[in-house]
Formats: sequence, structure tokens, C-alpha cells
Amino acid sequence: SFAAYWEWMAGIIRERHPGAIITHKMMWKGMISDLAAPHQQNYRLWSRAVSVTGGDIYPHPYENFTLRWIMDSYRSFGDGKQVWINEHNGAGVEATNPPAPAMPPETYSAWLWQAVGRGAGGVFHWCLMPGLQADNGGWYSFSDATLSPGFWVTSRELQRLRKIEPYLFRTVAEPGEVAILHSWPSLIQQPGKPISGYATSVADALYRAHVPVRFIDEEMLRSGRLDGVKAILLPGSFCLGATDIAVLRQFAARGGLVVAWPKTGDCDELNRPAGPEFQQLFGIRVAGYDAAPMSVDGIFLDLVHHSWTYQKAPIDQKLTTANYRKTPVRIIPGRHLLGALAGTELAGGPLTGFEDLALDQEVNARIEPAGATVMARFPDGRPAVTQNGRFVYVGTTPMAAGKNWQIALRQLLEAAGVTPPGYVRDAGGRPVDHVDLATLNGVGFRLIIVTNHALGRFYDGRPAAGLTIGIRGPANLRLIQLLDTPTEIVPSLKNGYGEIPAAFLPGEAKVFLAVP
Repeated sequence: SFAAYWEWMAGIIRERHPGAIITHKMMWKGMISDLAAPHQQNYRLWSRAVSVTGGDIYPHPYENFTLRWIMDSYRSFGDGKQVWINEHNGAGVEATNPPAPAMPPETYSAWLWQAVGRGAGGVFHWCLMPGLQADNGGWYSFSDATLSPGFWVTSRELQRLRKIEPYLFRTVAEPGEVAILHSWPSLIQQPGKPISGYATSVADALYRAHVPVRFIDEEMLRSGRLDGVKAILLPGSFCLGATDIAVLRQFAARGGLVVAWPKTGDCDELNRPAGPEFQQLFGIRVAGYDAAPMSVDGIFLDLVHHSWTYQKAPIDQKLTTANYRKTPVRIIPGRHLLGALAGTELAGGPLTGFEDLALDQEVNARIEPAGATVMARFPDGRPAVTQNGRFVYVGTTPMAAGKNWQIALRQLLEAAGVTPPGYVRDAGGRPVDHVDLATLNGVGFRLIIVTNHALGRFYDGRPAAGLTIGIRGPANLRLIQLLDTPTEIVPSLKNGYGEIPAAFLPGEAKVFLAVP
């Protein structure tokens, strides 16, 4: 009803001003995870009335994937409409008394560039003008009226952004070959932490592997808006109807990969217990679930030095990472999608920050194969991961998933033919989680925006050196590093990617113009 009200209101505006650009200012918390359930915000419906989508984006001190999720949600559910950033700063955060986490000024720079790399065509800083308030000293200023470092950093990056405007407005964001089903029926009818834990963990793993993501809902799935999608992931999609099941069957018949986790499809779209059709797709029968708390296996502390605080004095701050014990899974030999990882143990890993919404417990499915191939087993020999053609069932929740779980997910996507537009790796060839890579496509060129987050789950904010950036392209790929002084860089070709060495300061962004 609220979406219909917006459409009525937009219709009045357009009747009197046919050329008007209509936008909105959405709060992000209604779009992601189980936070959508109490708010009941269906962003696709809310975006029908506007010309340009937009919302508020605030840096989170410990995690760096929430911004990516927000921007991809705006673009996905806005059906590709241009995206504006309405607010972007640490409003109320940098000016809050401890013990609230302090953020380095570079965080604002990193978040701005991450947003631009995901298709933000405009920036409207509602809070850019510093103002004083009696309770917290304002958004971009301290209580003594002096401007904070966040103000100067953001202002500087806005000026640098102007240098690539001629390219920006001729590009669209990389659509992504991996789609996550964001199930509104599940979110509204089955609110709770399991949904949040599944979705946040899976999206987090994709972003850390530099895999572009698009989000779809049931309406988009049924209407066939899947161009270029090679894999559909179903974390927290508990309520699926017969039409959804039929579409997934057709998608897999065309060569697409479908991956599900415990409780997926247990109910229909009206939240009634479902029949066997969904489990039959995966060649299994789920006899039930075992839930167990994930006990903490260790606490890790790291010291981060911040050059400023609310009191305008240096501070040392500790980041805490908890390692959660999770039932391990071992991949077994055989001809299946994970065969290359035979013998690998998939166990738990660190959990902090926004992903704490996952928290508390793991849920393991009691799987009985009914035609499916077993790819991995629990320690007691029970099936843990199965494959039935192009349908993969992961019988344990992805919360607190360790590095090997992320490697296994990448292996599945590679088998689906997913080819990321680029990567950032360390000297050992491992993906660098805290450095983001995003691609904007134009006619005859691409913009590659690589951003080092200033603070993250696996990154303490120190300068990062000895890295390699890989950008997908032909043998004659040319790279021009924009911003500051444009410089052409000659990459070395390796497995279809042009590689260049890289080093990053905290919060630093590099923009490359890629042309054949």
C-alpha cells in the first residue's frame, strides 16, 4: 500500500512536471538480511515510482561488505536505475563519546569509492556541511566547532571524483554472474537470526573473493530476469512456491548452478509445510535438522592505532575476533564438482562485526541421498554436501565459515563458468579480503575501481604492500591509472588476466581505465 501511495504521489508530480527527476532517500537497514522483516520494506516495489534510486550509507567500523550489499541491492531491485548516495559519512559515529568505536578518516574515502564502483552515478551529501548540535557536536565537526578529519578526507575524494566524471556517466556497473535470491516471503513470514546468518555469510564470502553479486526476488525469478546469471544461491530462502521450483529446474536445465542450504524450500510461499518437490530437485530427502551452539574456540586481539578521537587525542584500539567451533566437513574423492578439493577439511572460522547477526548456533541437515552424489561428509560419515546434476545442497549453515569454505564456494562457481572481472591477491596467491575490486562497463572501455578499506575483519588498517591486481582482458589490454597524474601501465598477461603489482595505503582507491 505504501508503494502504491508513492506511485500516486509521483504521478501527480509528473502530471505537472513531465521532465522531473524523482528520487527517494531510503534507509539501508530495510533491504538486507532479516532486518527487512520488522520493517517490511520491499525495495523493488518502493523503487517503481522513482527515476533515480538512492539511500543512506554509513561506514561500519569493523566490516567492509555491508556497503557493497547496500549498493548492489539498490541497483538490483531498482531494475538497473541510476543510484544516488544521499548520505555518506560517519554521522553521529566519529562525534560519539567512547566506548563507541572510533573510525580512521580513511574509512569515508574507502566507502565513497566502493559505492561509486558499484554504480553510484551521483553523490548528494546531506550531512557534508558541518553543523553543531548540542548533544554530539554535529556530523563533520568536533564539539569545539573545528572540522573533523572525516570532513577533509571526504571533501578531497569528491574533488578527485570529478576527474573521472566524463567516464562515470557513460558506464554501467558489472551486472554479475551470481544471483542471490532475496526472499521477501521468507523474510516477512519467518523473521529471525537464521535467515540473517545464512545471507550475510554467503554474500560476505562472495565479496571477499571479488565476485560481483546481483540480488533477485521471487518476482524477478519468475519473470525470467536472469540474463547472464550462471549461478543462483538460495541462503535463507525458506518459503518457495511451485512456480519458483519450476523456474529453478529450467535454469539448471540450461546449465545454471543452484546452491541451497538447510531449511531452503521447507515451506511454500504461504509459509505452509512444503511437499517433496524441492528436495527432489537436489536428489535428497532431509529427515530433519540438528541444531547446536557454536562455542568460541579462541579470542584474538589486534591493536589498531588511530590518530584522532572525539577528544582529539591519539588512541590505541583493540579489535576482537572470535573463532567459533563448527562441525567440520571433509570433501571425499570422486567425480563431482568439488573433486579437486578432495581431502580438504571445511571448518569454522572467525566471526565479528556485522556478521554477528549470524551468531549462536549451527544447523546441520540429516541428509538421505535419493539419487544425489555425496561430495562431503560430517565426521560421523553422514552426508554433508551433495550434488544432483546442477543442484548442490550444503547441509550445514554457512555461519562462521572458514577460509576453506570460501575456497569451496569459489570452486563451485568456477564449475558454473563464473569468471570474476578481476582479483587482488597477496604474494601467496590468496585473495585479499579487505581490498575491493569493482568494474564499470562503458562502450569500448571499462573503469576498474580498486579500494583498500581502512579497517575490516581481517585488516588492521596498516599499509598493504606486495599485492597483485588482476584485470580480465585480452592480450592487448591497455591500462591507464587515472586520478592525480594519468599513467599508462603495461600489465603482464596471466591466464586471461592482466596483472600489475600494487601497494595500498589505508583507505586508498586506484582507478584504472581498461581498453583493448
